[in-house]
Amino acid sequence: MKYLSSETYLLILLALFGNFFIMSSNDFIILYLGLELSSFCFIILLGNNRNLLESCEASWIYFVNSALSSIYLLLGSSMIYFIAGTLNFSDLRRFNYTRYYN
Repeated sequence: MKYLSSETYLLILLALFGNFFIMSSNDFIILYLGLELSSFCFIILLGNNRNLLESCEASWIYFVNSALSSIYLLLGSSMIYFIAGTLNFSDLRRFNYTRYYN
């Protein structure tokens, strides 16, 4: 049985911690931080085997997709903050959007 290195276990735990961050988030900032923490760990885990070209390629592709999705999440969050004035999910639920669409 092949054992993983201690860095791999640490990265898996950090990715799990980032996912817990996402599940317990109450606003877009914490959601973004949890998403970035888990994405960063997954990128490193994908590129962990440097002997395989596919591993490096998968890590690079995941990095580019993660960067693009982060840009779109931050852009959407800034638009929501511009309209609603808050990033808190419970405050956004009570916000009345109809005055902007009439």
